[in-house]
Amino acid sequence: IQRLNKDIAELERQIVVNKSLAEKKEELLAKNAELQKKLREVQQKFPTSSEVTDLLRQVSILGQQSGLDFRLWKPQKKVKSPSNLYYEIPVEIEVVGGYHEVGVFFDRVSKLPRIVNIANLTMSVKGARGNQSRGKIVTRCIAKTFSALSEQEMKNAAQGSRRK
Repeated sequence: IQRLNKDIAELERQIVVNKSLAEKKEELLAKNAELQKKLREVQQKFPTSSEVTDLLRQVSILGQQSGLDFRLWKPQKKVKSPSNLYYEIPVEIEVVGGYHEVGVFFDRVSKLPRIVNIANLTMSVKGARGNQSRGKIVTRCIAKTFSALSEQEMKNAAQGSRRK
């Protein structure tokens, strides 16, 4: 009888918990829909893997239009984010030009419709030789863009994390 009374008390507790969850169901569904909408908005800012090449080409063109000379354009290996939601696609860049031209370039990159981050920025006058390079700055940085994982890659990642 004591065991059955304990079981009844536990079942009654579960009923109360489940009733409170059921009351919040509509609220939770609305919040889920809102979060899904925000996710889609953020994913639209991530280029698809087929758009990455065009985006990187746009970055290069913006640099040239800003009056910069490219000395190095070295795409690096894409890296999957720890969240398994996107890839980071870094490109090592070295340009030569004036300080203001570099600023114009970064401003133009910031206005692209897709996300491109500039990281590991260094500027120096080292390596500028001769009268032609006087007043020029060598700027090195990593331009990172991002690409969303495909639906299948996200499913595979989710299954892999469940197995651990």
